[in-house]
Amino acid sequence: MHAEEKLVTLARRYCMEHYRHWSTIYAKRRAQIKSNSYKLERKDYDIFPRYQELEKILYGVESLVGKMFLDIDDCMAQLKEAVCYHSIYKPELTTDPRAKKAILEEETNYLLYLDSIDMAHIDEQFVMPLPYVRRLNDDQALEIRRRLQANYQFNGNAWIPLVKIDHIRNLAFDVAEITPYKSALIKAIQSMMDDTFYQIDESGSHYEKSKSEFDLTSVETVWCALDFEWMIYRSHEKTIAFSGGNLLSAVQKIMK
Repeated sequence: MHAEEKLVTLARRYCMEHYRHWSTIYAKRRAQIKSNSYKLERKDYDIFPRYQELEKILYGVESLVGKMFLDIDDCMAQLKEAVCYHSIYKPELTTDPRAKKAILEEETNYLLYLDSIDMAHIDEQFVMPLPYVRRLNDDQALEIRRRLQANYQFNGNAWIPLVKIDHIRNLAFDVAEITPYKSALIKAIQSMMDDTFYQIDESGSHYEKSKSEFDLTSVETVWCALDFEWMIYRSHEKTIAFSGGNLLSAVQKIMK
């Protein structure tokens, strides 16, 4: 792992760990509130904006995965710019002064963490690798959408079986039907991948991910091959649909 890759990995891990910390605190807090109505309280504004901001920064960091930099200083500069990363998943209610303060604190803490990295000895530092997860830029995302539309008539919203589409061979199931066969399906689909696959998630984010990250779990999500040979869609309505010749053969064999 070269120095720039180590820096990006350290920044990713920082965001992931702190996101997990604050989102867990918030989930536990909401679980203690015995009310059917979801009403934000004063303390909430000091918690949920933090993990939302950390997720936004993580988006920016993930866009740098696998990128070539001019040098290590250029890498560090771009990691710091991640605090300004634009995402459709923006923190909510930032007009509240408590939320603004919380967001600023998380941005400051992230930048302070980057400044604390021993750049002079980064080459000698051991950094535990993370699975390959690269957030795609807008042009790449548009090309993926174009290919999915051309190959599978996927328009970016719901897909089979929620939408009737002619001339697209598919197998669609309720999620409960595939549950006993999930491990076998995942293994079979991973065997069709080279090293990575594309994923479009519920927030509209487009990723290229390592095959080890493939799990068929996320809802309102599309997975597809890098060459668009196959596509899978899982909906909020607990349905899942498969398309693509070799994929259909594998699913039929497993599901019998």
